[in-house]
Amino acid sequence: MTPNRLIRARLGVLALSLCLSACISLFPKEQPVQLYRLNLAPPAVGASAAASFAVRGAVGNFDRAAAGDHILTVRGDKTAYIANARWVTSAQAMFEAALWEHFDADPGPARLLNRGEISDADDRLDVSVRHFETRYDPGSAAPPTVVVEISAALDSAHDTATRKHALFTASVPAASNSVTAIVAAYGEATSQVLAKLKTWVDAKGAGP
Repeated sequence: MTPNRLIRARLGVLALSLCLSACISLFPKEQPVQLYRLNLAPPAVGASAAASFAVRGAVGNFDRAAAGDHILTVRGDKTAYIANARWVTSAQAMFEAALWEHFDADPGPARLLNRGEISDADDRLDVSVRHFETRYDPGSAAPPTVVVEISAALDSAHDTATRKHALFTASVPAASNSVTAIVAAYGEATSQVLAKLKTWVDAKGAGP
């Protein structure tokens, strides 16, 4: 190859390399999505008690907008999801796991049967999650408040004509308007709601 041809070949390779690098720089640079999980507060330590009645539980309805792996925010009549942040699994699956975890850790008399466990139950507990969201006050720059609200229905195997109902809500302000602080508020709000639910089931369950 002559010197002129060699120079032209090298210039062609250089031009192609510059062209490719320019094309690659046109692709969007997306921020990686961060995954978060609920961290529950441990149940309050009380007097230890052996489980005296068994409960078969289920989480039925879950607020559709919040049930997936996106973190829902609400400002007035507008809703949105936090960008580049997800729950590690669906919010519904996390809440169900938290429900069983809380009952297992609490020493009170009600024991929530594991899924698929073949055992007679004294009661049936149906839980619906009505709100699982991050609320911003319209017109305010203050950090949001996480709201978790559930309704519960308890049916006794001893008195099928009587169904007990209750509504439990927890509102926990986030320490700051950061995803980490908001996720921490979700953990605290969920813990508070589950503590109220467990206390209620302990008191109202397995009645005559």
